[in-house]
Amino acid sequence: MKNKAGVRGGRVSASEFPRLEQCPGSRNLIVKLGDNTIKESEWSSSGDLVHKYLATRDTKLLEKMNDQQKDCSEKCIEQRGRIITQVFGSGEFESFVEERLWTPLKEHSRSFSGQADERFVSLDGKIGLVIDYKSLFGDVPAAPDNLQIGALVVLAFFQKPTMEKCYGAIVQPPVSEHPVLVEYTPQMAGDMLEVLCGLIDAARDADAPLRTGDYCKWCPAILHCRAAKDIFGTVYKLACETQLDGLK
Repeated sequence: MKNKAGVRGGRVSASEFPRLEQCPGSRNLIVKLGDNTIKESEWSSSGDLVHKYLATRDTKLLEKMNDQQKDCSEKCIEQRGRIITQVFGSGEFESFVEERLWTPLKEHSRSFSGQADERFVSLDGKIGLVIDYKSLFGDVPAAPDNLQIGALVVLAFFQKPTMEKCYGAIVQPPVSEHPVLVEYTPQMAGDMLEVLCGLIDAARDADAPLRTGDYCKWCPAILHCRAAKDIFGTVYKLACETQLDGLK
């Protein structure tokens, strides 16, 4: 599988913002490495299978799942149903699965994209909802504090400017059975856009720092990051010493 940078047009994606907030220098390193970064499928194949099923509902995929993956899929669908009822009640809505959206900003260097696992809009165009599924264990900020959700909501407002409010939720059955909803108004989305653009500006700085943390395990540049050696020590050195010389 090719690196997703091509799909994203080389721009920042919504899923990157939580990492950029903590490690702004990671963006420059990823851009410099290009296709030499770790491909997503190499570290999330288990989660990919669940996500593919949720997107397609292809029952043949269930045959490839273990019991834990099947249980996670069922719980994602159940929680999804509860969230939809909470947001839309008995009202009708449209749904869009894994649709990548872009910010129509004049300053292209600050533009970004995002792909919610599922996006919903009421038929009257006034209410929206974005859901992001997390099928693996991991410490992920709840929707009210999650920059990825914030970015996806911003994109949803760009796509449907008639919305009066848009909700966001993270569904992560291995961690919680009760997803937390966050509600955004257009004004709140505008404020979030400023925050996100500020993170992009900071990441574009040639001297943006590299900082280590739990988020490193999801970074596609981890095997080439000098700062990460503080986490991996000797194992890191043995795996990367020949590759790092070319990045000096």
